[in-house]
Amino acid sequence: MTDLNILPRVSIVIPMYNEEQYIEASVRSVLSQEYPADKLEIHVVDSASTDDSVQVVQEQFRDNKSSVYLHNNPARKTPKSLNIGLRASTGDVVIILSGHAEMQPDFIRLNIDNLRRDQVYCSGGTQVYKGETSKQLSIGAAMNHPFGMAASYRYKQKQGYLKTVVYGAYRREVFDKIGFFEEEGAIPDDAELNCRLLKAGYKIYYDPRIKSSYHPRKTISSFARQMFKYGYYRNQMFRKDNLGISWFHFIPPAFVIVLLGLVLAAPFYGWAQKTLALLVIIYGGLILIFTLDAKSKQRKGRIAWIGLAIMMAHVAWGLGFIRGAIRARTQYSEFIR
Repeated sequence: MTDLNILPRVSIVIPMYNEEQYIEASVRSVLSQEYPADKLEIHVVDSASTDDSVQVVQEQFRDNKSSVYLHNNPARKTPKSLNIGLRASTGDVVIILSGHAEMQPDFIRLNIDNLRRDQVYCSGGTQVYKGETSKQLSIGAAMNHPFGMAASYRYKQKQGYLKTVVYGAYRREVFDKIGFFEEEGAIPDDAELNCRLLKAGYKIYYDPRIKSSYHPRKTISSFARQMFKYGYYRNQMFRKDNLGISWFHFIPPAFVIVLLGLVLAAPFYGWAQKTLALLVIIYGGLILIFTLDAKSKQRKGRIAWIGLAIMMAHVAWGLGFIRGAIRARTQYSEFIR
């Protein structure tokens, strides 16, 4: 990675499950990169999709001159799909991409430049969202606002070192040093890997010029289920090795516990009624302020849907975290080779 005259071979791993609507655009965004086609290979790993995702890949890219490979993962577990793709890949750099995300044309080139920095073993950037409906655009606006539980890579404007990035580009040797993705427990795949990377003394570099587009969930209920899983996974990752958690992660579950306690106590105690009313007023005011802020910054979606999505993010994430806390501890493997 130090010789500027040599462009490394890059492998892109795309886990796929029921991505019929988006997978073609995802793969084509890789094939349209400002990077030599003979230096690219794409590994799509299907987790027994029940729609026409597999047929789309087979029909659209069967005769493509670029290397597009299709693998099968009947286990339907994302870390397993990532490891299948990793083991099949031959690139000096490995990039993880979602089946419903697309790279901007300079995505790979900018990542390669950043990976030449000393001790940087992972590079990545920010994420913009697309949507076909006002509800989907509203969910995207909520996801990209700090008050909506957004990761810092979604809104940070300055280059520098971060704890995690979206759709990271990894030097291949990092997997020899810290292992592959954890397959045994229910934890967020890339976040857990990045925590191990940092713990080993390597660096993750964030560059807001590196952009990918993402299609959010189409309904509030599906978004709530997604956030519940995020909260659950974050707790499980914390329980594995006390990794990947900060003080603000405890705010949503604490809020849910306090809110539920006040609701149950309100019929019997006057102080609980007054406290509940005060909490609702304060929280409602914060939702309104940050919803208007999200709307003004993103200029997409509807205020009512954005506000509801932010509330669902807090409540669902908090419930997921609580569920993870009361679940029996999972026996995790150290790492997967």
